[in-house]
Amino acid sequence: MKRSHNIYKSFYFAIMGLLVALKEERNLKIQLGIFFLLLTIGFILRFEPFEWTIVLLSSSIVIVSEMINSVIERIMDYINPEFDDRIKTIKDMSASFVLIACLFSIIIFLILILNRFAPYIFGLNSCFNNHFKDFKLT
Repeated sequence: MKRSHNIYKSFYFAIMGLLVALKEERNLKIQLGIFFLLLTIGFILRFEPFEWTIVLLSSSIVIVSEMINSVIERIMDYINPEFDDRIKTIKDMSASFVLIACLFSIIIFLILILNRFAPYIFGLNSCFNNHFKDFKLT
């Protein structure tokens, strides 16, 4: 197959794919809602650049995993619209990508939040800041 798209058409197709996913994928909408909630919490807590990097990276992994899962499900439905145990196994495994990404993202965010409140809750110095006190992104 010959590819004759220029860069603008490539971006156009990518944006159209994103719009279709946003319109038709319920779980993607939920995950984007949670992402914007995390952004709000980050602004309220005045996250440091290192913390923003962690939040954005883990959130992007969740969102990309959801989109890959959606694509795999659509391909499997296209290949075999009838119920098949093998297709079900593939779809279940694909869904597990998202589950694992979500679980680790939640754990990462809880670590960031606990790091902020640990001194108030436990009367301890922030363990996160102690480990990364010399680390700077800029």
